[in-house]
Amino acid sequence: MSKTSDTLVGVRAALSLHRRSLASQSPRAFAKVYLARHFRLKPSRMHEGVFELLGQATQERSKRLAVAAPRGHAKSTVVSLAYVLWSALYRHEPLILLVSATREQAVQLLKNVKDEIQGNELLLEDFPEVCSRPGEGRTPKPWRDNNILLRNGVMIRALGSGQGLRGVRHGASRPSLIIGDDLENQEQCESPEQRAKMRDWFEKTLLKAGDGRTNVVIVGTVLHYDSLLATLVNPVRGKGSGWDSRVYRAVESFSERADLWDRWESIRVGEAEHDGRRGPVAAAAFFEANRQEMLRGTRVLWPEMEDYHRLMQTRVDEGRLSFQSEKQNEPLDPEQCLFSSASFRYWDDQSSDPSDPAELLRKLGPHTRIYGACDPSLGRHVGRGDYTAIITVAKDVRDDSIYVLDADIARRKPEQTIERILALAGVYRYDDFIVESNQFQEIMVRQLEHLARTRGVRLYPRAVSNTANKQARVEGLEPLISSGRLKFSRRQSTLLDQLRHFPLGAHDDGPDALELVVTRAVERRTAKFGRYVM
Repeated sequence: MSKTSDTLVGVRAALSLHRRSLASQSPRAFAKVYLARHFRLKPSRMHEGVFELLGQATQERSKRLAVAAPRGHAKSTVVSLAYVLWSALYRHEPLILLVSATREQAVQLLKNVKDEIQGNELLLEDFPEVCSRPGEGRTPKPWRDNNILLRNGVMIRALGSGQGLRGVRHGASRPSLIIGDDLENQEQCESPEQRAKMRDWFEKTLLKAGDGRTNVVIVGTVLHYDSLLATLVNPVRGKGSGWDSRVYRAVESFSERADLWDRWESIRVGEAEHDGRRGPVAAAAFFEANRQEMLRGTRVLWPEMEDYHRLMQTRVDEGRLSFQSEKQNEPLDPEQCLFSSASFRYWDDQSSDPSDPAELLRKLGPHTRIYGACDPSLGRHVGRGDYTAIITVAKDVRDDSIYVLDADIARRKPEQTIERILALAGVYRYDDFIVESNQFQEIMVRQLEHLARTRGVRLYPRAVSNTANKQARVEGLEPLISSGRLKFSRRQSTLLDQLRHFPLGAHDDGPDALELVVTRAVERRTAKFGRYVM
């Protein structure tokens, strides 16, 4: 062998030792060195946080970690591939259990590990005592689809939820690391009996398989409000059982311009037009024309993988209920939510142009009275706190039907809210306009009244102070909604979403303003029509 060849061999050996030493420091370092093809995009805050938790757990032992992650955010790549390989190759864990909802899913997770051990060039070079290609060297036994023994003595087993685990050992070792990756599927979450069966197996079988030093890591997506994972990441129920939990959401902050996204959604599904066109292409053009405003205030978990626009497309295409569960880890509990989608009635289903409330007003004719209400945000900083909701309704005094014409919900400063109300007043010429008030908002009402008078806009705003419980007031809308007397437009996505989530949602400005204006419309009586005064 020449001197040059000796030098090259020495350099390669030194590089190999350097990589091996560098990657030993943490699961994150290992992934960066050996699994670069799986981590081509910049890691998200979730990836960094979970890697750190896993590294700490390896050192501290007897840890219970529960992580709820959005679908499609590489949770399995982090936990069931990178962390498992790091733990096995550096012999941190003598016996690792990979558990998933079905045996087939668990076997696939193990296959991903085996593929790296037998095909990753850098691992083959740096861990020759463990890794080898199929047919090369001595393959330890067992080496099956659900159970492998590495040449360094580490065993990894794959099991499905519900399987018996009595007596699972590797020599004298009980499982030192148990990973539950998507332990539940939709079918296993459907009924109370199935959820109870899963919880019983988890507590009495899976957790009992380890010993006092065993680490348990559960990762998945919250598929049901009462699922096992939902319980583990619950800050009260989970912590009480010793679980350290994290919940990650694909959308961390929604747009301040919910009104523009409602319009975009209507265009995408063909209920409205942009430049004479409807559908996804027209919606994309609308987005590009309003990109800066529509993205104001947004923040997503992994923008390199899914930006806000793409996530909103997913929400429309797959449905909001699915999005809340699989992307936001916030599935609805229908028993705690007051309004259901099935109870909503839509006036624009019978309209030839769903995007134009003027057609409805022409049909109602002179029997119409128009009311508006605003629930203003107190914040002076756009992007923080609540939204401002401006709701406009039309009332048919002949049969008391109420139609929600416009649901304008966005984060605005007070001066922007005033300008928006004046613009809407120019369109709808309100018969009555109400602003929910406190001391600060009364000042805003006076400014609104002054500007309306100065500009010649027909608007006579009145401040109303509500002392009754908000939830009780909004609950009063339920008979009107369920009877179909209160009708919506399918374009009002943000308002409908807030109603579906009430009273559990993060925002209820839309329902609050809706209750305010509907109550005013129902109360107004007139001698002219025998019932209502306008």
